Amino acid sequence: MQHGWSYEVTVSGKPAYETEATAAIAFVDAYSGAVLEAVIEDQMPDSGATVVSADAARAAAESFLAGGNISSAGLTEAAQIVDQPPVAFFDVTWTEPGASTPVLEILVNSSSGVAFAYRDDRTGFDLSIPVIGHSAAMKLAAASTYSGNATPDPEDQPQPEAMGLEANFAAGNSHDWVWHVQFPNGGLAVDATTGAVWPAY
Repeated sequence: MQHGWSYEVTVSGKPAYETEATAAIAFVDAYSGAVLEAVIEDQMPDSGATVVSADAARAAAESFLAGGNISSAGLTEAAQIVDQPPVAFFDVTWTEPGASTPVLEILVNSSSGVAFAYRDDRTGFDLSIPVIGHSAAMKLAAASTYSGNATPDPEDQPQPEAMGLEANFAAGNSHDWVWHVQFPNGGLAVDATTGAVWPAY
């Protein structure tokens, strides 16, 4: 991943900016400048382990909001563990009184206790969140029938500071977030939300 660059994209028929820095991707409303979503790639979960408590996850999420000067005043906070093999994470949400749909959402790595994704659900943008980390994606690719019992080529694997996660919210695209894993005989793509694997030649 390159350092500190951005370009205009279209999400849900609306203009936005995709901004990338070392191991992080954010989407920003082109009109208001509000951050719609942010993902910290090297903090995404790689296992289904749950080491931290729900209270610790809430504290990490609250700290993330405070660091971004995002107010949750008047909102109801909740946290739940989500088991989505091969990973697990806490989904911390804030909901307006009497409402059933969250307006703010932060995902916290249940193994490390670090927040790895933020989404503002008040904007009308349809943005999915990637939850499968790089190491977990490599294991999924290696275990797939497409790998031919080969293992990923270590010389071609992206380094932690440039992990190779790609986002594509173009209309008609069925895989919003994708990891690319290189094998000696070709590349595979792994959906960072669902874990689906397919050839990416």
